[in-house]
Amino acid sequence: GDLKAKNLTVNTATVTAAKIEVSQAATVSTAATITAPTQTYSGAVTVNADTTFNASSNLTFGADGTVGGTGSIIVPANGAVSMQKNINLTGTVSKFEQTGTGAVTIGGNASSIEAATQIYKGAVTLNANTEFNASGSLTFKNTVSGSKKITLSGTGNVNIGNNITLNGNNGIIEQTGSGSITIDGSLSSVPLTPPV
Repeated sequence: GDLKAKNLTVNTATVTAAKIEVSQAATVSTAATITAPTQTYSGAVTVNADTTFNASSNLTFGADGTVGGTGSIIVPANGAVSMQKNINLTGTVSKFEQTGTGAVTIGGNASSIEAATQIYKGAVTLNANTEFNASGSLTFKNTVSGSKKITLSGTGNVNIGNNITLNGNNGIIEQTGSGSITIDGSLSSVPLTPPV
């Protein structure tokens, strides 16, 4: 059946439901796989262990609070991913890793995605100016599009594996960090500051 809660604490390795909706705080304290076709986390999420969010339809981190902690987030399914809040995973080996290919939308109150390693396999749409802070590596394997600004602030290397198309006066990529940038795809009408 459905799992609907104001506050959810996960202390077990497996959680399975038809739908998961958490309206306030969610905390994952042990390595866990959370499986439901649709998952919505409206409030703050704390991930203190490697956590797999397996959502075949939709995974939504709503606009309130932040996603934080010292663990990692793995997204293995091909469902759509909506990131409406900041993600600040502060462990030295923390990851935000998408192993599925669902479309990723970043908007709402999101302005910063921090994790040592970040991998996006699905197409990314930017509806908000977004800072990507990765101390290990940042990889876009699919297209990135929108009319907002990308800021690359981390010290990790950046791998662009497909087209990035940012439109409008604000549609630029600016590197404020120090990682090297490797472009395997092509940049379409996007000024890169400073140039590669």
